[in-house]
Amino acid sequence: MNLRVLPLLTMVTAALAVAAAQEEGFRSGLLPASPGQPPAKVPRSFEVHTFNGRYADRFHSLVCENDAFPTTLLFLKEPPEGKDAPLKSLLSKLDELEGKYHAMTQYPEVAAFAVDAVFLSEAAQTSLSNPKEDDPAVLVKEATARRAFYARMREWAKGLKKVVVSCTVPEEVKAYEVNPKAELTGIFYQRFEILENFAFAEGTLKAEDVPGIVERIDKRLQADIAARKKGPKK
Repeated sequence: MNLRVLPLLTMVTAALAVAAAQEEGFRSGLLPASPGQPPAKVPRSFEVHTFNGRYADRFHSLVCENDAFPTTLLFLKEPPEGKDAPLKSLLSKLDELEGKYHAMTQYPEVAAFAVDAVFLSEAAQTSLSNPKEDDPAVLVKEATARRAFYARMREWAKGLKKVVVSCTVPEEVKAYEVNPKAELTGIFYQRFEILENFAFAEGTLKAEDVPGIVERIDKRLQADIAARKKGPKK
């Protein structure tokens, strides 16, 4: 076999593995439109608390910030201690991918590619998401849980140069149809049109799934660049 073909086969195999995992029946998040149907759109923006990036330690709308530029949006459930290696690997690889495209300044729109990791947890509850709560005991309990949760989120953000780590309560992203049993729900969108979906139930994301996810996103960005090189349709 031609050795130059091996890397391509490896990427194709990884991408097929991701697709096969999703074909087993687990679904989470909004799906791309079927052929011939109107594009599936990002439904709405939402507020998150960010832990790194330009708006670190502030509430912010990443959807508004990213606008129509290509975006990978991850909705995550914090994995159990000792079982977080696949997710950490995915965030690291996506961090590298984002850095790769940020350097492509000759393609400004593609260079604006962003990856946002949004952890969903009731521990992210604040007066903004639950303004009617006024019981002092409940508020103290919420604040204690939130401080511990925020500390763990800052650990997730450490070492990531491009990927923005944030959090919110699950109710805030209800319009995105995130399955409560999902550990990872990911969508890739551009011009607010959803082009990719990948989802994994709790405990099912494996290290071998990571290359396939990254490859799918990379292929979308490469296709965008190829189209720009051809120029506008006549």
